[in-house]
Amino acid sequence: MSINTNNEIASIFGWTSSDALFYTDGAINKDDAFIVLGLPATDIVPLISSVLPSTGNAGDPVTISGEGFGTTQGSGSVTFGGTGATVGAWSDTSIDVTAPAGSGTVDVVVTTNFGDTDTEVGGWSYDSILGNNNNNNPGGFAGIGFGGK
Repeated sequence: MSINTNNEIASIFGWTSSDALFYTDGAINKDDAFIVLGLPATDIVPLISSVLPSTGNAGDPVTISGEGFGTTQGSGSVTFGGTGATVGAWSDTSIDVTAPAGSGTVDVVVTTNFGDTDTEVGGWSYDSILGNNNNNNPGGFAGIGFGGK
């Protein structure tokens, strides 16, 4: 994205859901930076920077950090391997969810209220030792011959 000021093109440096910071290497003053207020939220696309923790079980709390998620969830969503996660809190830079049922290593996808998406490929791994017990079974082993006397 760029804007034209005094016939000098300014390039985007950073943004939020409502503002953008541009810089220019000429026209105004060399290396001056300025802010353009009031950009429509549809101009911003989501960018996932982290999924923490990145491993666990169904039912575990997970925080997705980044930018451009939008200030409210609206019709936005989060999926783990295509399965919808329950959203607890949503802001432009952070989304708190509960990991849904699943197994293996899966992609985490954030879809904004405007339909824009970002994918953290392999962003979540289900714990293979406890498996996907969805908190209905504390895990462990069953059988005979485990060294008892």
